[in-house]
Amino acid sequence: MTYCPLCDSAVAFRRTLVQGKELRILTFGISGFLHQSDVLLYDAETETFWQQYTAQAVVGPLTGTALPEVPLTTTTWRAWREAYPETTVLSWRTEHRWPKSAYAGDVYADYHRSRVLQFPVTKVDPRLPAKTIVHGVVVGDAAVAVPDAAARGAKEPREARVGDATVRFLPADAGGAVRAERRVAAGEAARWEAIPTLRSYWFAWATFHPETALEGALASDPAGPAPAAGGGSR
Repeated sequence: MTYCPLCDSAVAFRRTLVQGKELRILTFGISGFLHQSDVLLYDAETETFWQQYTAQAVVGPLTGTALPEVPLTTTTWRAWREAYPETTVLSWRTEHRWPKSAYAGDVYADYHRSRVLQFPVTKVDPRLPAKTIVHGVVVGDAAVAVPDAAARGAKEPREARVGDATVRFLPADAGGAVRAERRVAAGEAARWEAIPTLRSYWFAWATFHPETALEGALASDPAGPAPAAGGGSR
């Protein structure tokens, strides 16, 4: 599970890489480098750089490799704990031996309140203010995004076309989580299956998916909500 505060993007993916008959489990860390204002990860096994936003290798021996994403929910700790009371939590007690108070503040608070980007990107899509919070999905080579305000204000699922597929964004739950589903035909019947949804700033979504469709733009919130202190709910 990864989080980039600059893109306000949380992404989960499987770190097991299948190469022929070989199965390799990768160990990830933060490189300290950025690309398109997004964190670059590295794996200790090959020292390949990976784009956090897309879970794809971009520099090094594994360039071009993509790790399978896992559906992730961006919500509040209260809502998650009520839904999954037996859940486990990443401990603040790490090898760095920082005190708990070190996690009480958000060092990116000013950045999230500002509408200005700290680092440049190739192009900012003018259809929405850069830091509008959106929820996006990708099916094949096509992508679509819905502004957070539109998703939160919806009473019914919002359907959209993504290439040849039909997807729908479900109304936000009590914890603010927005999920998406894809329509899958099964003979004469059809069913909906969950697909990964990425919540992030608009500039990041449009940068990595420049041909993205956009639904419900008129209902968007230009600034988007500030993240929880310390990013603990992300």
